[in-house]
Amino acid sequence: MDRPPTTTLWRDQLLIVLAAGLVFFTNLGAAALFDEDEPKNADARPKFQKEHAAYLESILGKLRSAGPLTDPKTGGAAGALWTIEASGPEEVQKLLEADPFYKAGLRRNIRIVAWKQVFADGKRIA
Repeated sequence: MDRPPTTTLWRDQLLIVLAAGLVFFTNLGAAALFDEDEPKNADARPKFQKEHAAYLESILGKLRSAGPLTDPKTGGAAGALWTIEASGPEEVQKLLEADPFYKAGLRRNIRIVAWKQVFADGKRIA
């Protein structure tokens, strides 16, 4: 079964609010982006790693957390997980599409979902 390049799932409970002049996903939900690497373009990872890291640093105002996913069986790269404050799924998609890894064809099977953080730093926060 062929999948479209991006898949977006949104929960009915997602609330988008305007606060302090900025639109963002509230503590009731942030955007979480999961992606799987495209194996045929695996050579893009070392080639574009510096540009990718610089890009993530350039969006730190939006990026709450990010890091690679690793296949526990092989230890190889398996994709990435980002949590992002954004005005909506379109903004998350734009941030993703500006990533050098995306432009190089490394990303596939992308999934953007709403996320509600309930626990942080060993405490319940919601």
